[in-house]
Amino acid sequence: MRSCFDKIRVMIITMLFLSSVVFCLSIKVGIYDDYPMCYMENDTPKGFYVDILKYIASKEKWDLVFVHDKWEKLLDMLERGEVDALAAIAYTAEREKIYDFNNEPFISNWGVVVAKKQLSSIFELSGLTVALVKKDVYAERFLKMLEEFHVDIKVVWVDDYEEVMGYIDKGKAYAGVVSRFSSALESHKHSCVETPIIFAPVDLKMAFKKGARINSQIVPIIDRYLKEMKSQKGSVYWESLSRYLEVPFRMPEWLKLLIQISIGSIAFLLIILIILKKLVNVRTRELLQRTEELQRANQQINAMNEQIKSLYNELQETFDRFQDIMVLTSQVGTFEASEKEFLENVLNMALKLVPKVKYGSVSLVKGDRWVFIAAKGHDIEKLKNLPLKREYAIVSIDSTKIVDRIMDKDRMLMPSELLEEFSNAVKPIKSTIISPLKFGGKLIGFFSLDIPEGSEEVFTEQDIEIVDRFSRIISGFYAARRYIEVEGKFHKNVAIALVKALESYDPYMKGHSERVAQYSTNLAENLRLEKSMIRKIYWAGLVHDIGKIIVPRSVLNKAGKLTEEEYEIVKKHALKGYEILLGVEGMEEIAKIVKHHHERWDGKGYPDGLKGEQIPIESRIIALSDAFDAMTSARPYRDPLPVEKALNEIMENKETQFDPNLADAFVQMIMSRSA
Repeated sequence: MRSCFDKIRVMIITMLFLSSVVFCLSIKVGIYDDYPMCYMENDTPKGFYVDILKYIASKEKWDLVFVHDKWEKLLDMLERGEVDALAAIAYTAEREKIYDFNNEPFISNWGVVVAKKQLSSIFELSGLTVALVKKDVYAERFLKMLEEFHVDIKVVWVDDYEEVMGYIDKGKAYAGVVSRFSSALESHKHSCVETPIIFAPVDLKMAFKKGARINSQIVPIIDRYLKEMKSQKGSVYWESLSRYLEVPFRMPEWLKLLIQISIGSIAFLLIILIILKKLVNVRTRELLQRTEELQRANQQINAMNEQIKSLYNELQETFDRFQDIMVLTSQVGTFEASEKEFLENVLNMALKLVPKVKYGSVSLVKGDRWVFIAAKGHDIEKLKNLPLKREYAIVSIDSTKIVDRIMDKDRMLMPSELLEEFSNAVKPIKSTIISPLKFGGKLIGFFSLDIPEGSEEVFTEQDIEIVDRFSRIISGFYAARRYIEVEGKFHKNVAIALVKALESYDPYMKGHSERVAQYSTNLAENLRLEKSMIRKIYWAGLVHDIGKIIVPRSVLNKAGKLTEEEYEIVKKHALKGYEILLGVEGMEEIAKIVKHHHERWDGKGYPDGLKGEQIPIESRIIALSDAFDAMTSARPYRDPLPVEKALNEIMENKETQFDPNLADAFVQMIMSRSA
């Protein structure tokens, strides 16, 4: 009997072991040399992406296999399915047609031109040789930008960013295009400089083989972990980012030599001390003298230790400032910060980096007006209300420079009454560093820092360089803001045109799209979703039914029950809407939301039969708003339902048709507004 139980125990253990092996998900991830995102060191995969993926794999019990190769070859391997995923790839609409991507960005990035000598514009590259990485998104956007401005260059193609900078070192290329991280962390090792030419802000994500079954298993998990880690300050995400952006401490050669000499001196003195102890009775006086020398040597070592500690603290402070600047530049790329918040961050950081400065301001030139946007020390509210003209500003400044007694220049430019009000709004100033803000080669404003009257401090060349750097960051912020505004207007015009086309086709749809968009936006705001997600929900709500333009009017306006064949025709509108929107550049993510707005929580919806949280949250929100507005609006086959009855329908169908948590939040929102 006992042997029988032993056999059963062995069988159970064996089955548990085999099940753990069978259900362990194996994922091949392609990586290439792109420090610090991903790279190989001593045959070991490393980098920011590798840290994040290893952490997720350890939690989810995945078996990760990293495949290292050249960038161009990995893209081909991903298309053929030889790897399941590719790390550190920029998301673009063109690539979305070839690969699947996760939703949550790992980090934002953009392209930058590095060159043998400093450049101020792309026109200076005309006729020169420029090194570009094969199949690189920044290379493609750079060539397109040159084509738009009719600038001809000679292109030499290489395999990675390190090779780009190597070509500049060897004189094989005058300039090259790399990512901002490669420039910031690697350019100091080469004989090239970073230029102010930046372009193509993108989100870095992961790419997957198009339509692969494994994608639905791992993509939502990767997105969930990324969101959680970003929200936790001490997470693997921030620890890895801090480690790879950390400036390594390099001890100066003179300090090494000094320490070696000191150690040698101490060793020599110790030997003398041992000898003196043996001859203490004979050489007492000499021993005392040597002891005093030893004490002086110890004092010198203590002093050197204090110097080393001071150097370390200074280096740590520099690194902290570098992290602040990285956060600031990240805000430029994502464009989530408001203008006021962003400019206040810039001024606070600038005053921190240049302690001698007590005041600062950012002002813009708008047509013939000169307007103050933000200030530290000065009275910004008074400055904003002054009727200042463009001609009162020092518009002749074309580079960052020091201006002493800047108020004396204002006295020559302003009328006396306005000058008095202006003087009351600003603090007394001894010296100013002023830098022009430019966009597209045109002056758009000024960034200035001020030393107060009575101070003995003076500006240095290093201060000028710091102000110039901040000026470029501010200019980049306004360039990104302009790009987003243009893109937003384009999306709005496209969405309105599509909605009008649908309303003219089906009069019963008039106002439906706008109401669905408004309900969905209000619910998203109540849920405190990210601003970028709320914008996408609004656009998707406007165009969610555009696919109905393929449904015959006789079916849309039928008073009776639809036949099975007619219902199948209606069900195609979600997929058709996806296809229509996918053809509009910039609306690819909105197309995905529209595609899934008729999926059900229990998996019985269409077109893909997604279930639960497999359905994008944006689509789940629009599904609620669409159903509610349809029930409370007149249709050919029925009269509108009362609001209370429509809400009861939603509550009865939560956990089958609707997300239960979102259904509760939606009903609460409608009831609070009806009260």
